[in-house]
Amino acid sequence: MQREPVLTASAVAGVLLAFLSMSVALGWLRLDETQMQSIQAFVLPTLGLVLPLAAAWWARSQVTPTAAPRTENGQPAVLVPESQVTPTQMAAAEQAAK
Repeated sequence: MQREPVLTASAVAGVLLAFLSMSVALGWLRLDETQMQSIQAFVLPTLGLVLPLAAAWWARSQVTPTAAPRTENGQPAVLVPESQVTPTQMAAAEQAAK
């Protein structure tokens, strides 16, 4: 979940939509034809819009922004490609993480 927040958020949205559809199909939610048409015309498309937006908002909060990265304690950070990091710098970063 920590490594793939966008994938996790999308999966949650998909599972919720599938559960709602399955609940109606299995009769867990008893709806007459008029109610079902209302759900199909409004609620499901609304969920289809709102859940991915909410999932994307949550996923964005779980990743490091590249425009202004910060460390866990709020200090400004610099993103450097791993190929440009020396072993000494890597050891210092690992020590700071502990």
